[in-house]
Amino acid sequence: MKEIIINALKECEKHTEMLKWQNNNLNSIFPITPEKLKEIDITTKSFIDSTIFRFAKLQDTISQRIFKNILILLEEDIENYSFLDILNKLEKLTIIPSAEKWIELRKIRNTIVHEYETNFDLIAEELNLFYNYIPILLEIYEKLKDYLDKKLNIKL
Repeated sequence: MKEIIINALKECEKHTEMLKWQNNNLNSIFPITPEKLKEIDITTKSFIDSTIFRFAKLQDTISQRIFKNILILLEEDIENYSFLDILNKLEKLTIIPSAEKWIELRKIRNTIVHEYETNFDLIAEELNLFYNYIPILLEIYEKLKDYLDKKLNIKL
């Protein structure tokens, strides 16, 4: 189980490194307005898409390969747990700040990944929301690594 988590952390580190760099480079673009969005060149759109991809991959890796395995290592009986049950347990153990916050992150990720709207007002609003969630996801990941290090002696 530890090896699975360590491998997942290695993957998360790659996504985190890129996401931090991308986030710093998005400062000149955000906040974004519908007007600004209409004028964004293809390179910038591609950069935003790449940032969305890294955000999604980081969140997916944490959700799918780390959360459940932490609880298994802690010898929690999670056989019949839903993903929400897992999140609530992780919150109770202070591994994540709140199940609700993770669900919010997931919703914005799903919305922005599957966005095909031509409504520039809505797209701009969702992109701004997404941009504001990047530091939250990065902070959750750092706290998760700290927990793994201090409580379960799992390090990269």
